[in-house]
Order: sequence, then structure tokens, then C-alpha cells
Amino acid sequence: MGRPFNESQRRMIHSISQPKLRDVAFFVMTFADGNRPNDITFFSNMSRYLKQLKLPDIDALDPEVFYQRYHDGEVLPEEGSPKRGRFLQTYFRLLRKQEDYLLRLTPEQRRAVAPWQLSGLKDDHFWHRSTIHRDVRTDQRMRRKAATAVVHDQFYLLRDVAERRSIQVERLHTAFQDAIAHHEREGEALPMSFSITDETVSTSGRTRPTQQHFRLWDSATLRSVHEPVAEDFYYHQDQRQRIRAKVGNQARYFLSYEGGHARDDATLIEPYWFIELLQANVLKSQVIDSDFLRHNGFSKAAFQLPPRSTWGVSISHWLERISRDLDITFIPLEALRLAALVGHAAIQIMTKTGARMNEFLQIRLSQEYLSRVLLAKDREAIAFRAIPKGRQAEEPYYIDERCMRALHAWWKFQRERGQYLETIPPTRSLRHKLRPAPYLWQHAGRHFSHKDVNATMSIMLHGISLQTATGEAVRVTSHLLRHGFATEMRALNTPVDVIALLMKQRDVRVTEYYSQPTPARLMELQQKIFESRVDLSRTHVRSPGQIRRQVEAAQEQVGALIPVIGGRCTVASQCPIKFACIGCAGNAPDWHKRDQVIVYRQACAQMAEMAEAQNLPAEGRKAKEAMASCDDVLAEMELLEQADQAAADPVILTIGREER
Repeated sequence: MGRPFNESQRRMIHSISQPKLRDVAFFVMTFADGNRPNDITFFSNMSRYLKQLKLPDIDALDPEVFYQRYHDGEVLPEEGSPKRGRFLQTYFRLLRKQEDYLLRLTPEQRRAVAPWQLSGLKDDHFWHRSTIHRDVRTDQRMRRKAATAVVHDQFYLLRDVAERRSIQVERLHTAFQDAIAHHEREGEALPMSFSITDETVSTSGRTRPTQQHFRLWDSATLRSVHEPVAEDFYYHQDQRQRIRAKVGNQARYFLSYEGGHARDDATLIEPYWFIELLQANVLKSQVIDSDFLRHNGFSKAAFQLPPRSTWGVSISHWLERISRDLDITFIPLEALRLAALVGHAAIQIMTKTGARMNEFLQIRLSQEYLSRVLLAKDREAIAFRAIPKGRQAEEPYYIDERCMRALHAWWKFQRERGQYLETIPPTRSLRHKLRPAPYLWQHAGRHFSHKDVNATMSIMLHGISLQTATGEAVRVTSHLLRHGFATEMRALNTPVDVIALLMKQRDVRVTEYYSQPTPARLMELQQKIFESRVDLSRTHVRSPGQIRRQVEAAQEQVGALIPVIGGRCTVASQCPIKFACIGCAGNAPDWHKRDQVIVYRQACAQMAEMAEAQNLPAEGRKAKEAMASCDDVLAEMELLEQADQAAADPVILTIGREER
């Protein structure tokens, strides 16, 4: 079929001990296009079920009896309802895929492949009568919505964290190169210690300057310190050990992490976010600590970088041995940079466009596929073109300058390593509609897969606590970011049909499902019913008498009359305008606080100038509206001052009446 098995498919088929079931799995997985994770799980579970039922192979299984009794929980009752539903749902989907393939064959060909077909049921309506699949689908949707709620609550934080961490990695790479240059120029002995100034960011967004410490090594120095403590055979016996010794003699530089402390005192700080990943072998080899994965609720593939992105096998094993013997934490800087650049770009683009993974992977750096678009009033946007799901023609996806800088940073990284954007076949999921091309997201002559990009995002967001209300760990994937994008656009009051256009979805009903409000959003909307419905907008300058009556009415209200900028608040309930006191009708001005309003107006004037200089029309409008509100408040204060002076001096009051 021209489509090789992936590692999971090969491992699954190899692990099946029943010969007939192995042949059926091979046929369905290859020719009936059964390539989803659930399909692999189906055959793995079937092999286990046959052993539990003490059946030699799948041809001894009566499908008419087994699937019905399994559905009712009479067979293998220890399997939960969701698992039974997913198993049966996959079974009937594979039957449909198999039938689609058989319809394309001649009668002779169908007879030839008959021995390897997955047996179906005579009762075609069995699955249609069942309700378990609806329960499973409902459960899947609820779980997805719970995960979407978590991602949506942290939507902008995820983007900010990825950007900060990408900057940290680039800063570390620059320091590493500077240390090498210093060593080669000055001849300072290795290992050479050096430090860089960085910052840690708390969950509240507060930053703290830190001092991070590292050591620069080369291969010869590492071997010289390791050989005295290594076993005698490691460097001095048989051909395999001589290969290890040769690896240890290569002229390469390595970086180790030595810890850090706060810059303003000697307090030890938490290490870099990627140190835990290094200790779990996530970036150094394919042997990942199972306890680490179990603790984070992820699978092995969650952090697995693209092939050939880390050190070679020999160097990896050698450094792991040194790490174990000498307790040194080495940083695979090139692998870390790859994860940072790809993960940061993916999070930036997917949170700003809602693009699918297949559309993200189609990006190419040519004017035909990536260009600037002129908008009204001399503004411009950047668009990349890709073919959406279910379409035949390319459509634009609009991004900003930060996304463009992320794309350029990856291109620059490739050029530094002597790699160019070669014409390569697209990843497997795109081969049915795309031809070989110089795709941007490639490495070592291979187009990235979904798993590769999702792994880089998991690495970049490691340590950000994302859990549902039930405590289930949430892994950020491209599909989950797409759900979060739809939810956020809906929260911004974007019409559903516009969201469908942005997300390149034909069916608005799908968009409505994607953009359903999360439970937190529903609670936030409901809270508005508890708030006061007083109109706090001001359309005129109030008279002194109106202001006095407003203050008197607020005398007995709890929470009222607290000092605010330019006056006192007369609203007793929760502030409905987020403390925008200037311009609020609930603010009773006090002319003794005129200086506060004048200073505030000057700040708004500076903000308006800055907005105009940086072409920020929305910010400019807000600043000018605040300036107009300040003018109204100053006018009210002038009337109040005149009224107070008139009350204190009866002569002035009389003259005023005569003039009127």
C-alpha cells in the first residue's frame, strides 16, 4: 500500500501470540486503513480477551454470541462501560472500513482475502439499538469539555510561558557559545564554570532575578574524570568498549547544569523547568522514566522528540553512564532548542488562528504560501496558505508579527545547523492531498508528524499545572488548543458563523459544539445577575444638588462612600465596571481632590500620544474617552466649589440670585 507501519503498529502486531488474529490485525491495519490508536488497542485487547476466555485464536470465537454478551456485561464483567463502548465502537468502525475496501475488489480478490477478514455480525441493527455508544460519546465530550475549560482558563498564560521559556533557551545557547569562544581564546582549563543572569516567573506573573550556574566540558575532560571511577572494562576491553573510548575521545563540547540561587541573596531556587525532564531522560534518550510519566499522567509518546534531534545513541549512552556515576546533569542544548522553537511557534500560531495540526504543518516560506496582506488605513497582516480539512483549495490563515518571528527563528536554527528546506514527502496524514515540497517543519530530511509537534508543546509547558476538577492531568495538544480558540472567540462575542469561517469549518453546528461555554464561563455569566443594574454611565454633568442627594442616599449602604480617585463611591454592591472610577456615575466628586483628576488626565493624554505614535487606535480611543470624563468631573468640581462658597457666604448667594 506504500504506507509503512509506525512503531506502535509494529509493536502491537509483534505482541499478538494468536497466529490467525495476527493475520487479521495485519490485514485490517494495512488494507482497511485501521491506523488510529483505538484500532491498535482493539486488537491488543482482543488478544488479551482470547487468553482470558481460554480460546486458542479468533476463529474459535463466535462473534454472534461474544459481542452481544460483552455488550451486556455478561462476558468479562470487569471491563467498565466506557471501555466496552469504545471497544465495540471501534469494532463496528473497522467493519465499515473493511467493507469499503472490499467493495473496490473483484469477486476473485474478495475470495482471496476472505481468510483474513474481521468477522461481522448477522444482526446489522445490534449496534444501532444500543445506547452504550451514545453514553461513550457523551462521556468523551464531557471529558473534552473539562479539558477545554482548563486550557481556556490558562489560554493567554500558555502563550506567555512558551515565549518566556523560548527566550530562556536562546539566552542559554548564547551563553554556551560565548563560553566556548572564551575557552578557545583565553585557553582557560576545562571544566570551566560560568554563570548567567536569568529570571524565574511565579504563577502570579511576578519575576525574580536569579543567577544560574553551568560548566563547560569537552570529551577528553569528561573521559579523564570518568575513567578513574568507571569499571575497568568500560574503556579498556573488547571492540565494543573501544568504540565507547573512541566516542569519549571525540572533540565535542558539553554543558552541565550546576544549580542556581536568587540574585539578591543566597537563597536556593527551583531549577530550570527542563531539569526534571532531563532527569527523566525525556530529552536524552528513548528510555523515559515510567514513574515520571505516571506522575504526570502522560504516555511515553507525550515527550518524545523527532528522530535524530538528540545526541547519537553512542554519545547518549556514554553521557548517561557518566551522569549516573558522577551525578552530572548534562543539557542537550540542540534538542532543547528544537523543542523550544517548534513548541513556541505551534502554541503562538494555534492559539491565534485555531488551525489544525495538518494546516500548521503545511507552512512553506515562499511568497506564494506566506505573504503580507494590505488592509485599510495602511495596516497589514501576515497570512500563510494551507488546504483545510475536507477542502481542495488553499485558504489564508492570518498571523501576527510574533508568529512570523517564531517562523523565522526556526528557519535560522536550521540554517545554523547546515540544514536547508529540502523538497520532502509530506507527513503521512497529508500524503493523500499534498505533493513533496520544501515544508518549513522538517528536520533531517523528514517532515514532522503530529506526535513530534505535540511533544514539543508538552516539553515547553511542562510544570504548568493543568488538571480537571476531578484531578485528571490535561495534556495540551493541537486539537485542545483549537477547542480553546473557539471558546475564547465566543467569549469575545464573536458570531458563530464568523468563528466557523476563521476555523475553516463548513458545519456551523460543529463550531457551536467547539465554542460551547465552559462551566467557569457559565458561572461568570450567572454572577452578573447578582450585580446591581444601576446605569453607571454618565451622559451629562451633574448639578451639586444631584450629587448631594446621591451621597445622602448612600449613607446607610454597606460598602458605599469609600474614597476613590476624585471623590467617593456611592455604589454598595460589587463594582460592575471593574473600578473604572473616572466616568462612573457612582463616583460623587469632591472638589478638594481636583489634583488627582488633573494628574490622571495628564497620564491619559500621554497614553493617547503613545497610542497614536504606535498606531493603536483602540487604546487611543479609550484614552481620549477617559480625558473627556476627566473634563466632566472637573466641571462638576467647579460647580461644587462655587456652591460650597456660596453656602458659606450669603452675600455671594444674593448677588447670584439678583444676576439670575
